[in-house]
Amino acid sequence: MSLPLDIMLKIGLILNEMITNTLKYGDNNTKLSIYISCEKIDDECILKYHDNGQKHLDLDNINNSKGIGMKLIWLTTKEFNGDLEVYYDSGLHYELTFHGGIKKCLI
Repeated sequence: MSLPLDIMLKIGLILNEMITNTLKYGDNNTKLSIYISCEKIDDECILKYHDNGQKHLDLDNINNSKGIGMKLIWLTTKEFNGDLEVYYDSGLHYELTFHGGIKKCLI
């Protein structure tokens, strides 16, 4: 998948924030792992990120976070006409779904 530089930079900022949160809050007594994937399914682009951190975060708090990092993730997702799902399942998961494909944000 080839994307314009401005889009790649925004996705890079999102991933940087997610990685920072993992390193900051992951609290894993074993080897901390991070998984990132991006796939196109029909007319949607789905970016998945998860770690194996054992610290169970308060998801209501993270979804309503006043921190600039989560705001960056939420606002960029909205800018790309997307949805963000954050949940905990043996680690923190982020799933960003860009409807109409990520290139739709160029319109």
